[in-house]
Amino acid sequence: MYKVKDFRKDITTSWLAYDKATHDLVSETKKVGTIGIGLCAAVFILMSAFAHVVVLKYWDTYIRDLDRGVNSNRSSFPPPCIWRHLRTHFQRIKRRKPQR
Repeated sequence: MYKVKDFRKDITTSWLAYDKATHDLVSETKKVGTIGIGLCAAVFILMSAFAHVVVLKYWDTYIRDLDRGVNSNRSSFPPPCIWRHLRTHFQRIKRRKPQR
């Protein structure tokens, strides 16, 4: 009998390498590890739950944005609130006088 925790998938990385014999680019793949599907499923469910909590916390803003035709929770990554924080942070850095 199979168990979910025993089901694993390979994690691979791929790149293009030059083949001197054919003078062409060929795809090469290397296995870098394995991961349990059960763990991936659990992490996905937790991330989904977190996203739903964020939408519920900012429900009024979410509905107002949808009325304007904008879904700010799907429009970009990182979320717009992170961009606002980063923009403010970098503006503060720009305002600083250089130290001599």
